Amino acid sequence: MQTKTGFQSTVDRVVKISEKALEKEIAFLYTEDQSFNGKSVTIKGKKHINLGSCSYLGLELHPHVKASAKRAIDNYGTQFSSSRSYLSCGLYQKAEELLSIIFENENLIITPSTSMGHLIVMPVLIGPNDLVITDHQAHYSMQYVYNVLQSHGTDIQVLRHNDLEELESRILDQSKRYEKIWYVMDGVYSMYGDLAPVNEVKGLLDKYENLHVYADDAHGMSWTGENGKGFLLSQIDQHERMIIATSLNKSFAAGGGVILFPNHELQHNVRMYGGHLMFSGPLQNGSIGAIIGSAEVHLSDGIKIIQESFEQKVEYCLYKLKEYRLPIVSEDISPIFFIGLGLPRTGYNLLNRLIQQEGYMVNMAVYPAVPENCTGLRFTINNHLSTEEIKGFIEKLAYHFPQALHDEGRSMQDIYRGFRKVNSFDWLKMGVDA
Repeated sequence: MQTKTGFQSTVDRVVKISEKALEKEIAFLYTEDQSFNGKSVTIKGKKHINLGSCSYLGLELHPHVKASAKRAIDNYGTQFSSSRSYLSCGLYQKAEELLSIIFENENLIITPSTSMGHLIVMPVLIGPNDLVITDHQAHYSMQYVYNVLQSHGTDIQVLRHNDLEELESRILDQSKRYEKIWYVMDGVYSMYGDLAPVNEVKGLLDKYENLHVYADDAHGMSWTGENGKGFLLSQIDQHERMIIATSLNKSFAAGGGVILFPNHELQHNVRMYGGHLMFSGPLQNGSIGAIIGSAEVHLSDGIKIIQESFEQKVEYCLYKLKEYRLPIVSEDISPIFFIGLGLPRTGYNLLNRLIQQEGYMVNMAVYPAVPENCTGLRFTINNHLSTEEIKGFIEKLAYHFPQALHDEGRSMQDIYRGFRKVNSFDWLKMGVDA
């Protein structure tokens, strides 16, 4: 009998976990609605409040964004299927002009998705004599590209989450061996919802000339920053050795991704050589029209009001979670909340209660996205939700949380042990509010 490789064993493990979720009807579900209102979805004939949306500002139903998408289809059809190396629909030019105003940077490329953007850009800019140091929690869409980089001779190392002291130690120890050292990170981390220590990273960039940063700010887009330019650019100006990727497919409520380059030369090289840009698979015209419409909303005075409404809801949600003393892994102000549960079976139990019994659509974060003993309830806040709906959800969560632990023979101490490398939960263990 042939021995399975580590990769094959991982695939089998993930499939078993996914099949369990499928069996319990808490994943791989479909909506049954004839139209969406943003806050609820119908699953198996029952309305559920949706706390799994990444369209944080609720712009997917904004009249201006929808009208712009419709107009693009009416005028140009559903698609313009041509390699962008030869010819692009003129809608792209308008979209790029508006995005360059939002980001205050003309050196950008729109990609079919953020994930595809990583696959286009990283192999062009990261060379065989370079070292990649990746944050352990960096998004999988970037880590997926490492196989390509390694096939070209690039060395890859994993860094404990946000451990910048260790990062600096490795820079000092290995700088002479490599032409460039790349730190790969997120702006807003997609599992725990915590924020990157951006100013400290900038300090390292200023200090070490061969350090470069490749950052994904997909979950930081739109809900923060002037004109919604995102979390990273709300904290610092783009550094001359920093590449920023972000998404137009989440809070921006359109489609595709954007790569921001610090200078024209890098942008030009990727545009000329980036393999997947050569294929005849551009964004569909409706998506480009939505980009244009959303960009116009972002550049209007109204975006500040939309952002403020959203931030108030996030702050209220965090307040209520702490009031009920639930184990929140990150207390940063971001759209993503993660409640530590420990083992997957506890997660299955709690999700079954919330989805099947109470009618709340929430997600479970499980291996390989997080270690198996760091399973958690992951949910998001969006602008369609009212504070009363957020309050109602947290009250139900606080009611079912201890019952799920009891059913599975687990305790808060088990959660503390499982997450000890991620969060100490000191404010909970000491019995005082943080």
